[in-house]
Amino acid sequence: MIIREATVADNERIGELFGVIFGQMDLAELRDLSETKRNTLIGQIYGSTKLKAVAKLMVAEIDGYIVGAAYSYDGNNETKTDEVIREQTGDYELHPDQEAQADEWYLEMLVADSEFRGQGIGSALMKNVENLAITSGLPYFSLNVDFANEDARRLYLRQGFVDDGVIKIGEHDYYHMKKQIN
Repeated sequence: MIIREATVADNERIGELFGVIFGQMDLAELRDLSETKRNTLIGQIYGSTKLKAVAKLMVAEIDGYIVGAAYSYDGNNETKTDEVIREQTGDYELHPDQEAQADEWYLEMLVADSEFRGQGIGSALMKNVENLAITSGLPYFSLNVDFANEDARRLYLRQGFVDDGVIKIGEHDYYHMKKQIN
């Protein structure tokens, strides 16, 4: 398995993978879009060169096939990431709520293809993003976990994350979790 920065050629696959997350989030703005249109929009946005200037999009690849992806950024850049996303989406609000704090490297999305789960893809991406967080010099690495995903929350607690409050993203409540890294 190779972990690398995403390229424009990866946009379609990134849209498919992140489309799973956006489907679970059930954002009102995207409900009327077909799955294909939603995934195309997501791939174009998160794969854009402008967004990569203020965030990191990493992919996990096995034999030339993208099996996972992770999107993260310095919490100080959240406003910039929002601006870039709004420029590209027009009427669609894909990032409706503040999710990160200024003293954190924030992991906004991490997904592994369901057919490849259990092969360490999520762990490899998580390790890569944590290394980005450490390199950033920020004191914390953070993420949000849906209340409905207690298994993931327990996993993150075992990895050294602690609960740091509750936030609402779209229609769902999430645990904001962080881990001291620097």
